[in-house]
Amino acid sequence: MRFTVTKSIVLICMILLVVSSVLFTACETCEFVIDDEMTPTHYFNRAQNASNRGCYNIAILYYQEFLKNYPNNIEKGAWAEYQIAFLNHKIGNDELALELLNTLLNRYQSDTSGELPEAPKTLALKVKANIEKKMQQ
Repeated sequence: MRFTVTKSIVLICMILLVVSSVLFTACETCEFVIDDEMTPTHYFNRAQNASNRGCYNIAILYYQEFLKNYPNNIEKGAWAEYQIAFLNHKIGNDELALELLNTLLNRYQSDTSGELPEAPKTLALKVKANIEKKMQQ
């Protein structure tokens, strides 16, 4: 009897923890706020936080704003372009995502500087293949 009561208490505590975390997460709003002193890291952190809350369009805005404000940051620019394409895929804009992925991959093909990081290219190829497979079905 004691073992069953202990298991029940643990189960109830776990349920309360899950319910409270859902309620607190649901209360968060998604706002697009740009400060004059934002660094590239700030843009990426805000974009990631918005994405974690399911606010994909807000995350896209942060990445786009980053690209506008830091056009010469080649490494983070490639990541921002990949993230914009990937988030468009997540919200079901596969045609736009595919177009954006192709633009990014074309940049890699024409790059002679060697400054572009390989990871966004690798991920872009995987997401592109998944979208093309999905479109064929």
